[in-house]
Amino acid sequence: MSADTAMSFDRMRGMLNRAAEIRESEQQQVFDSLDEIHARLAALDALGTMRKRLSELPDRTEVSVLAERLDETVAKLDAQDSAVAAIMRAVEALPDKLAKPFAQLDGRLDGMAGRMEGISGRMDGLDDRLGGLHKRIDELDHRLDRHEMRLDALPTSVGAPIREKIDGVERAVREQLDATARSVIVHEDLTGMEVVS
Repeated sequence: MSADTAMSFDRMRGMLNRAAEIRESEQQQVFDSLDEIHARLAALDALGTMRKRLSELPDRTEVSVLAERLDETVAKLDAQDSAVAAIMRAVEALPDKLAKPFAQLDGRLDGMAGRMEGISGRMDGLDDRLGGLHKRIDELDHRLDRHEMRLDALPTSVGAPIREKIDGVERAVREQLDATARSVIVHEDLTGMEVVS
């Protein structure tokens, strides 16, 4: 029973280690995503520098068309910049948001480990009780075997003396019946003789 308990605790410990590894992996992914976002934002800064240079160029038709397109692109990028910033804030807040649930999970798993230890203690107590019950059942089985042997021997030990007594009583009754029958016959013979005389 204790081997199963130890195996359960090892499994629980393995699950805790796996949860910690998953958490560390997720945090690393978050940090990698943040680095990638920062790299992309650096490219946007380069676009702003290019826009400034283009505005300093002489006013030509081709350059003005490119400048307009670049302005439109920069406007779109500025519009998306706020969305990217919101995403970046959400991603940066993600480890803080996940820290509390993981801490609660650690506490819950500690509580589960305590409960498992309590269950293990109860199982040990139950195992002891079952051992006691098995011992008592074995003792009862031995007693029943002894009683069964006595009951098997009872017909021979009781039957023979009773049969002897019954045979003795039967003999005595037959002797009395025979004696009574003789006396009745003798009595009839005597009464029959008296009538004849």
